[in-house]
Amino acid sequence: SLSLSLSLCLVAPLSFTAHLLLFSTRMSMRPKDCAAKLADNSPSLTRVVLVDNALFQMKSLEYAELIADGLKNNSHCVELTIDKCGLLDQGAVMIAEALHHNKTLEKLNLPNNKLGPVALGAIAEMLKVNRSISELNLSGNSGSAGGKWGDAPLTALADALEGGNTTLVKIVWRLDNRISWKITKLMSRNVELGRRQAAGTPEGKSSPVISPKRTEEKKEEKELSALEKKKQEIAKRKQEEDAEKKREEEKKREEE
Repeated sequence: SLSLSLSLCLVAPLSFTAHLLLFSTRMSMRPKDCAAKLADNSPSLTRVVLVDNALFQMKSLEYAELIADGLKNNSHCVELTIDKCGLLDQGAVMIAEALHHNKTLEKLNLPNNKLGPVALGAIAEMLKVNRSISELNLSGNSGSAGGKWGDAPLTALADALEGGNTTLVKIVWRLDNRISWKITKLMSRNVELGRRQAAGTPEGKSSPVISPKRTEEKKEEKELSALEKKKQEIAKRKQEEDAEKKREEEKKREEE
């Protein structure tokens, strides 16, 4: 099996005090309160982290829907983590659909739940239009035991990356599928594009958008140009050979 984890970002270590504060904040999070703050677009809520949350586990669909509704127009929350909370495909689909409209969330972590191909398919469709999410964690989901996400949702994910998504630079999961090489290649491309943009953009100026489709078109144009040049060389060589043959025939006739 193949483990994908491609990252563009380096995160500075937290101090011991910061760890305690973050741990305390995470432990005290209540799904209903989080959803309400998301819906209110509260600047104080920049991360929603629900880990092994008993309240969420009892009403996973209800809370998934509330959180999804809150995310639609939220402009402050940059991370959503729902880990070991019994999140189902239906709940993940609602969250993915909400993220069609969200332009702020950067990290979507849904590990150790009950997600399968339906959830991945919805997330892949969302990534075709979402340009803010840079990290995705789907590891340890029971609906994909053995890495069996299925070809269709993985193909949709590859299509999203190939079709214009250059923002996603990190995926965490275990994958055993023939399409994995293509996703790995596209993720590597995204990391490289991000590195080039970060290194080559002058201060105060926006980074140019590099279209994967245009990059592919340029590659095809280059290949066609090389092929055309080869054809021209062959044609020129043939003309020279024909001319030489004609001269030899004329010389032979003169000798006769």
